[in-house]
Amino acid sequence: MAQSEMETSPGNSPATAAGPAVRASAYPVTGMHCASCVANVEEALSELPGISEVSVSLASESVRVVHRGGGADFEAMKAAVSRAGYGLLPVRAATAPPPAAPSPLPEVLGLALAASAMALSMLHSPAAQLGAAVVALPVVLVLGWPVHRSAFLQMLRGKAGMDTLISLGSLVSTALSAALLWRGEMGYWDAAAGIVAINRLGRLLERGARHRTGQALEGLVRMQRDHATLVRDGREEQVSTSELNPGDHVRVRPGERLPADGRVFEGESSVDESLLTGESLPSHKRPGDPVTAGTINLQGFLEIEVTRPQGESMLAQVAAWVSEAQATRAPIQGIADRVASVFTPSILLLSLATLILGHFGWHLSWNESVLRAVAVLVVACPCALGLATPAALAVSMGRAARSGILFKNGASLETAHRMTHVNLDKTGTLTEGRPEVRAAGIHPEALRLVAHLAGSAELPSEHPLGRAVVTWARDLGAAIDRPSGFRTHPGGGVAARVDGHVVRLGTAAFAAEGGLLQVGGLIPRRGPASSATEIHISVDGRPAGVLEIHDKLREQSALVVKALHDLGVEVRILSGDRREAVEEVARRLEVKDYMAGLLPLQKARLVREQKAAGRVVAMVGDGVNDAPALSEADLGMAFASADIASAAADVTLMGGDARQIVRVLDLSRSTFAVIRQNLVWAFAYNLVGIPMAMTGTLSPVWASAFMAFSSILVVLNSLRLAGVKDRL
Repeated sequence: MAQSEMETSPGNSPATAAGPAVRASAYPVTGMHCASCVANVEEALSELPGISEVSVSLASESVRVVHRGGGADFEAMKAAVSRAGYGLLPVRAATAPPPAAPSPLPEVLGLALAASAMALSMLHSPAAQLGAAVVALPVVLVLGWPVHRSAFLQMLRGKAGMDTLISLGSLVSTALSAALLWRGEMGYWDAAAGIVAINRLGRLLERGARHRTGQALEGLVRMQRDHATLVRDGREEQVSTSELNPGDHVRVRPGERLPADGRVFEGESSVDESLLTGESLPSHKRPGDPVTAGTINLQGFLEIEVTRPQGESMLAQVAAWVSEAQATRAPIQGIADRVASVFTPSILLLSLATLILGHFGWHLSWNESVLRAVAVLVVACPCALGLATPAALAVSMGRAARSGILFKNGASLETAHRMTHVNLDKTGTLTEGRPEVRAAGIHPEALRLVAHLAGSAELPSEHPLGRAVVTWARDLGAAIDRPSGFRTHPGGGVAARVDGHVVRLGTAAFAAEGGLLQVGGLIPRRGPASSATEIHISVDGRPAGVLEIHDKLREQSALVVKALHDLGVEVRILSGDRREAVEEVARRLEVKDYMAGLLPLQKARLVREQKAAGRVVAMVGDGVNDAPALSEADLGMAFASADIASAAADVTLMGGDARQIVRVLDLSRSTFAVIRQNLVWAFAYNLVGIPMAMTGTLSPVWASAFMAFSSILVVLNSLRLAGVKDRL
């Protein structure tokens, strides 16, 4: 019933005695343009010792690196990426503002010069041709320099990518035009300059569109305060939030953002948590309630006891989680990767074949054959293919984050759309998770003492039932002290030492330390259909009483179950609570398949049996009790009732809203519909564009425009995911 905080942070695995420590970091990468670039960066980093996994995202322009042991240092990684023709930047702090959108000035100037070259190329005079060369060469050599440099470095490593195709296309057109100028004939300066200028414009538009995918992360960054009002020796002083430590007390005035994660020590207020959790209604906070950095205090004064330093706050972990998730790839990306690995070499051979076939087979002039070969190089750039999956994933994860849904990685998002069965925990998932004590079977003369011992024992607990006990004790006026030796026992309860007494709360067997508690008659026995939960209390091994706790069914639970059924997903309730309580909830929600009185490993075994039957299984829970089942499921979804960094969950639901379960499924299905559309377009575009270039229907300039348009279309199609409407 009680729950402790998980200790694994996003993207990291704890060190174990059996192996070296594992850590993951995400780094911004510059200079990437296509799927071939992604492969080049991955290969360059994978060759370094100490790196076990590399995942590059073109959409977020970043790389996620998993280090084992000491790993490779940043300078070694930067040098390896630089040799491949790209740039690697240091890890950006989760609370640092993301880079600004790129300036369009070079691209605008390049287009103006390319247009001038096109106008001059239409004139037949030698002076006009010379003028076209003068305005075209800066575009090809200066604006196109990053592309040429990248292509050259890739060539030295025996690799080829999109830059290779663009560089060859523009340089071959330039060389041909220079030869014709020497002979006093008309050149193709418009093609040479147009290829580079339109390519740069397309990349600018792509970067601008991809920049929008970081808006959710920017919103999280803006939530972070840079200073706090620290209370020290009864006096207030302004300090940087980076200086706050657990145990410090800070005061927050109405209208201010909370500077750190903590608990309310004094005061009551409503707090706006909408940007972090997706919940539009304010949450009422009173002493003992947890609060998170970045949320807004709406009404009264609050004094907060800090529980986490700034770098470990929920806000920082959410930002890190979103950033890292956008740097991972879904398994479906493997289709594009396999195609891209052979695509560029194939296009180079096809371009050469077009040149030879055009002159010797179709009896075209060398000039016309060269232009067709150049058009093939340009139109076939695999940028749209490289963006098809990561652009959609990045937008989708940003959309999810704004709704309080955090996917651990792209694979989690992909699994969600294949889900066939959902297992739901009861307490805190189908119920509100804000239970309250309705009756106490405790001797009146011992009531205040037992309330003090029970409330103090549950004080460190994050579980809803534990918080209900603390609230009940405070309402009775009992003093609450921090206990020592606090431990949670999944499926049993909690144990702690208070004022020298060993206090245990949980099931009857657990409270009696494996024996039986004879507490009958302390509270009236209820009928078999009651949904109340019993919490037994023992002090030093002796029965001290029983608490009857009621947890109201969430208003949206019935809607969620119906929506899942409508989507073709089967629903089952797996709960550790009493059969009577689970049976009543199942009856009210019209769920026929339910099981009660389960221990954590029993839940995991049931999930394993479902998977063995060929089902794609999701598990939804809210605590460490559900961790084994969350880990066992194909998709684990956890409500963030204790810690955002729950290592067992693939998806974290921040808002405490059961409707988010349906939103996960809807968003995943929409995302993979868009990915399929993107991939179909990327393949169809090449199937149409390459023959058109080979037959001369597309000139090099129009081939470049066609290529840029295809990439932009993929990004714009992906951006539609930012506006996905919620079903519930």
